Amino acid sequence: MKTILAVLTASLLMWGQEGNPVNVSISPPTSAWTALYFYSGTDLQYICEAKSIQPTATFIVSGATPFVLTSIVVLTNVGTVTTVSDNGLKVNDQIVVSGATVDTDLNGTYKIATITNSKVFTIATVSVANATYNEATLKFTTTAPRTTLPIWSIEKITVAASLVIMRQWAQGTSGASKICDNRATLAFQ
Repeated sequence: MKTILAVLTASLLMWGQEGNPVNVSISPPTSAWTALYFYSGTDLQYICEAKSIQPTATFIVSGATPFVLTSIVVLTNVGTVTTVSDNGLKVNDQIVVSGATVDTDLNGTYKIATITNSKVFTIATVSVANATYNEATLKFTTTAPRTTLPIWSIEKITVAASLVIMRQWAQGTSGASKICDNRATLAFQ
C-alpha cells in the first residue's frame, strides 16, 4: 500500500509540473565563466557572461583588421597599448607581448592595469626602455573573453521601483547582435 501511495503521490507531483523535473545542483560550473555587470544608475541592467578562456586572439602591428596593434608606448614603467579597433578587453585581463626586438624586456605576460577607452589600455612594465614600440613583428595575444566577440550570453533586467519585474535572455551565437558591447540595442528573440 505504501508503494502504491508513493507512486501515486510522485505521479500527481509530476503531473502538475511543466516539463521534465530537473536536478538541483550546488556545485560550481564545470568550466570558468566571466560575468560583467552593467548598471543604469543604481539598478542592475545587464549581465553578460562568457567562458573565461576563449580562442587565442592575436593583435599584431602588421596584422589584419580587426586585430591591428598600433603601438605600445612605454614611459616610466607604464606601457600604453593602442589598437586600431575596439579590443573588448577589461582591467585584469591577461595579454602576452612578443616580437619586441628594440628592447626584448617588453616581451612577457601582463595584466591590464587601466582602460583609457575601447582602443587604449595600460600595462605595468619593468626594466623596459622608454620608447614607442611599433616594429612589424610586435604583437600581443590573449585568451580573455572580449566583449566585442559574439560569445556572450546576455541577460537584460528590467527594474521598476527597485524591484526586478522582467528578465530576458539572449544566448551568445556567431551573430553580431549577441555581442555584449551592443547590449543597449539588443533585440531579444
